[in-house]
Amino acid sequence: MRRKRNLEARTAACSAVLAGRLENYRSRADNITGVIDFTRIFGNSNPVRLEIGCGKGRFIRETAALNPGVNFIALEKSENVLITALENSVKEKPPNLRFILGRAEYIGEILESNAIERIYLNFSCPFPKNTDAKLRLTHSRFLGIYRKILVDDGVVELKTDDLPFFNFSVKSLTENGFAPFLNGEPYKNGVTGKILTEYEEKFLGFSKPIYYLTAKKTTRSPV
Repeated sequence: MRRKRNLEARTAACSAVLAGRLENYRSRADNITGVIDFTRIFGNSNPVRLEIGCGKGRFIRETAALNPGVNFIALEKSENVLITALENSVKEKPPNLRFILGRAEYIGEILESNAIERIYLNFSCPFPKNTDAKLRLTHSRFLGIYRKILVDDGVVELKTDDLPFFNFSVKSLTENGFAPFLNGEPYKNGVTGKILTEYEEKFLGFSKPIYYLTAKKTTRSPV
């Protein structure tokens, strides 16, 4: 994807909905402390949910609008992609949604333990080569982070069009202290009421199966 023009200036103009750059939390730059203070950001103590890899932000914007009693944080590593979500959100001025620019492997460093109610993983890159398995967002190195930041009985919710990645995720979640509840192909099975991501709308137009699961954090230790 070609780098968008005036990207840094455009991102800076969206400070009303951008909670910051993850690297600035880690380095404590720009007067940012090392840990996100949700009470300061949102002005309340409502439950917080996190989307990792929000892309252009359609899912998280619509989900936040439908759940005014919940706060939402959306993480995206690509500024070139996130700018669309930021600029759309600036127009809408959502009181319960903020974005963070950064990589998922560091999110545990800037979030308190037991801080997140639910984590959304929507169409994460499947990294199909076995040698790249550690890059998958349901690999054990990420699931350890999720277990730390999720509340007791917190939930990971996953959607993907990639069956091998789905099967890998089920196995990995089961082995790392989560109890997956398998919903299979939600749209083929008649499940409705789900907010569509950009990818879902595209894939459903091609009648491509979409696999969905939720997995609850358990008290058992990882295998």
